[in-house]
Amino acid sequence: MNSLLFLLLCVLLSILAWGAFQVLGNYAFLLMVVIVVALLVRQAGKPKFGRRK
Repeated sequence: MNSLLFLLLCVLLSILAWGAFQVLGNYAFLLMVVIVVALLVRQAGKPKFGRRK
């Protein structure tokens, strides 16, 4: 019984993931580009050149 419940849960999760990728698939590349640019800007921070000690 426990393995049957686990199997049903896995099938349900895979169906939900498939549906989400069908809906969001058109925007996946744009979303990845936005995330990468945001991380690069965040990592860069303030410019280090031109600072006086």
